[in-house]
Parts: sequence; C-alpha cells; structure tokens
Amino acid sequence: MSGDEPSAVELPAVQPQHYQVLCGMALATIFLVLLQQTLVLFGLVALLMGAAAILLRARLSPILILLPVVGGQLLRQYLYPEWRLHTALDVEDVLLCAATLAYLAGHYRLLALWSNILPPDPRQRYHKGAHAVVPIARLGKVAPQHRPASHVSRGELAWFVLQLPLFALLAQGVWIVIGARRELHDLSPRWMQFLQLAWGLALGAFVAAQFFRIWRLLSIDRMTAQMLLQDELWNETRGEQRRIGRWLAWFNLRRRT
Repeated sequence: MSGDEPSAVELPAVQPQHYQVLCGMALATIFLVLLQQTLVLFGLVALLMGAAAILLRARLSPILILLPVVGGQLLRQYLYPEWRLHTALDVEDVLLCAATLAYLAGHYRLLALWSNILPPDPRQRYHKGAHAVVPIARLGKVAPQHRPASHVSRGELAWFVLQLPLFALLAQGVWIVIGARRELHDLSPRWMQFLQLAWGLALGAFVAAQFFRIWRLLSIDRMTAQMLLQDELWNETRGEQRRIGRWLAWFNLRRRT
C-alpha cells in the first residue's frame, strides 16, 4: 500500500533568478507605462540601463534607474500640465509606483546576493593561504560578505510581491492629499504642493526617527542600558563631579600640608 501512494511533489527552491525575472517584469511594466504616457525616451533609458544591470550583474546603483522615471514624471507634470489631470485613482500611477518599487527592491536584493550585503570595510582584509584565510593589514582584497542564496525563501518572495500594491496605493493616497488645489494668500497651487510635500517629508522623517530610537532603546539588553544610563549621568553631572573632585583634591592637599 505504501508503494502505491503518490509521493509529495517538491517545489523548486527559490533562486536569485526569480528576483531577476521579477526585475525584468518590473522594467517591462515601467517601459509600457512610460510609452503610454508618450515618454518613450525616458522609458528606453530606464529599460536599457536596468536590463544591462540585471543581465550583466553590474554593480550599478538602482537609483540611476529612478532618475529617468522621475524626470519623465516631472516633465509631464510641470512642463505640460494639461497632460495630467488630478483624479482620485490613476491606474497608470499605481502600476508605475509598484513596478518602480519592485525593481529597486529586487535589484538591491540581487546586489546583496551577488556582491556585498553591507558596504565593504577596508579594515577587514584577507589573504588566501594554503590552509586558511589569514587577515593582513595593508595588502590584500576586501573580504566579500554577500548573502547566501540558500537564505532566500518562498515566503520572503511572496511577501515582497504582496507589499508592492499596498505601497503603491499608499503613494496614490499621498498624491491625492498633496495634489489637491489649495490657495494660501498669494501662493500658487504649485508652491502649496511643494510646501505640503516638504512638511510631510520632514514630519515623516521625524516620526520615523523617533520610532526607531524608541525601538532601539527597547531592544537593548540590561548591561547596555546600564552603560547608557551611566554615560547620560556623566554628561548631565560632569561639571558638578569635576568641581567636587577639585574640592576633594584641594582638601586632601591642605590636610597633608
């Protein structure tokens, strides 16, 4: 009976090629959306640069792919305002945001798998000897610290894909708030949009910084927290402690003499 039972089908493991395919689909979506918006030149630049970086495994910053996309949208928004109407939900914007985010995040993960997950530290140098890796101080190459491909899981890839439309819709909601026509005294609507965007970024950065600061303080151990409290006590009372130390030293000298 056990020999007649069908064996469980094992799914193939997730490889870096899956991220390459995802980045390729994102590049194709970016090109098609820019083509639909009559921004063919910007789409071709983003497509060629992104495809070369993904296929050739070039250490090209993904931010460079973002430049033609942002440049095309700025051209469409400010030089030709009649092209762009403020709507409640624009499908092209949602697709463009999701595809751009997919390419940026996927390319960064590919760079972590191919080269370094962290910036290389020039102090960590090595020399390949006969039996072991011997660190050296002056000569040698920087030891690569890339992410092992075995750490990539299906859950990670699935959660990555599910997050894309959520952040794209969130960006569309921010655009609805910022893109609304408001007037304040003699300021034009464009300056109002710029001020709203600047204040929103500043407030978001402040809230994120405070959140990460509180999270870092809550995640430290007892010994580290005690050391931080000692440093804070010294920073707050170093003047008084220095003055008391001088008085004690003067008193001891007077008593000896």
